[in-house]
Amino acid sequence: MIVDGFRSSLRAYCVTIEDGVVDTLLLASMDRKLCDVANHLAFCHRNYVEKRVEANSLLALMTLRRKRLAHEAVQADRMVEETLEIQDQLIALRTSVLVRLFDRIYEQMPSCLL
Repeated sequence: MIVDGFRSSLRAYCVTIEDGVVDTLLLASMDRKLCDVANHLAFCHRNYVEKRVEANSLLALMTLRRKRLAHEAVQADRMVEETLEIQDQLIALRTSVLVRLFDRIYEQMPSCLL
């Protein structure tokens, strides 16, 4: 599942940060992952909306597909929620990387510029 891949990426970023590797390459990698997460969110949300609309259609009622479509919509909604949680965690982790990078830059500045 794609969400599991996002979770493993999040864990890998945490391990990398714990190992002390905080640089612009890590930040760029996290930005790319956030873009992937956003695209996945858009896809899941569209899937959810399409399933809900189809489940509430007259055709679904007449063909007895409404229950299955409603179940698929619930699954898509769960996927949206899980992905949103991962996105929040990734944004928080990215923020901590930015803070560490700024701290490192500040520490390396000559005292005359401070």
